[in-house]
Amino acid sequence: MIVDDEERLKRFVARRDVGDVAGARREWEALIEADFDRIAGLVALQARGKLSAHERDEAVQRAIVRVWRNMISTFAGTSVGEWINAVRTCAGFAVADVQREAARRSERETALEAAAEYRWSAVAGQEHRREAERADARGFVEWSLPQMRNARQRLVVERSLDGVPAEEIAAELAVSLPNLYQLRSRGLKDLAKLKELYDA
Repeated sequence: MIVDDEERLKRFVARRDVGDVAGARREWEALIEADFDRIAGLVALQARGKLSAHERDEAVQRAIVRVWRNMISTFAGTSVGEWINAVRTCAGFAVADVQREAARRSERETALEAAAEYRWSAVAGQEHRREAERADARGFVEWSLPQMRNARQRLVVERSLDGVPAEEIAAELAVSLPNLYQLRSRGLKDLAKLKELYDA
């Protein structure tokens, strides 16, 4: 049986609405995995003319982490349209983050900071709730990172979660950016498996 986004979202909503946290997490991760190309496409649309190819890849990774870690506890919708709009918002924030860092490196920070400040003011009311989510995420990260078997993947994920730019991580490991993104993707998959154990 072919499972589409609408069916995956229905499964997530059903588990979320009955308080099945572990089941909702599994369905959420299945939805993210199936929609990887859509997330990448939404980032690419918003990054057009703003980010280089490797900056766009960085924004894709950040959007996925943001959707995976934060959006599961804030998404209150029930339709695929609401899901896409929420993912589009996360993609926009990820693009803005990477663009701001690029601007910092090229001394264009002032203009972008003003734009970013305006964007972030729209979500300031959600900050209190997100702090509780961050505390839960920090607990999971502190528990899971020591259990990751591959030391290089663990280092990449740890540095990424600390907000270290991809170029710096790649230089530290003496690997190319494409290899870094592969290491990070594999590490995130390992984290997803550990999250199932953590939530069980």
